[in-house]
Amino acid sequence: MYTPEHTTTHHNTPLHTTTHHNTKKYPCTHQATAMFPDTVSTRAQQHARELTRLLTSDDDGATPPTTSTSPTATSPSQPPKKKKQKRSTTAPALPPRAQRRGVMLFVVQRDDADSVAPCRDKDPHYADLCAQAASAGVQLVAVAIRLDAERDMVEFVGVLPVIVG
Repeated sequence: MYTPEHTTTHHNTPLHTTTHHNTKKYPCTHQATAMFPDTVSTRAQQHARELTRLLTSDDDGATPPTTSTSPTATSPSQPPKKKKQKRSTTAPALPPRAQRRGVMLFVVQRDDADSVAPCRDKDPHYADLCAQAASAGVQLVAVAIRLDAERDMVEFVGVLPVIVG
């Protein structure tokens, strides 16, 4: 099972929501709109798909336990090897759907952008998946930052609108 890159659990909220988020950087702009990706990105598609699934699925998201054992080799000249213990691998269960939150965070490290959008020309499927994610309740948030090498710091510039559809 795919697990989102970043998961933050907020226990100080009334519903104890679990927030799943994914962060993207924007390499290029078109008419002051930061565009991502600059080529087909199956990984970005997977992230958008998974965030949508996490918010729309009624299941708890846990994968059924699997067990694995190593085969035991025996031969007449060797005693049988000890069997390895079975190990169980299970993905953590999700909270109920009402307590889940999904966020796609777009970080623009440019001064020449005043909005953000998926680049439909380069990856139309990702653009469609972003629109589906927004319809499913995934929050699409974009922020602009400026890297100041002289002072060795990152400066928050502001929040940018995200254009989908």
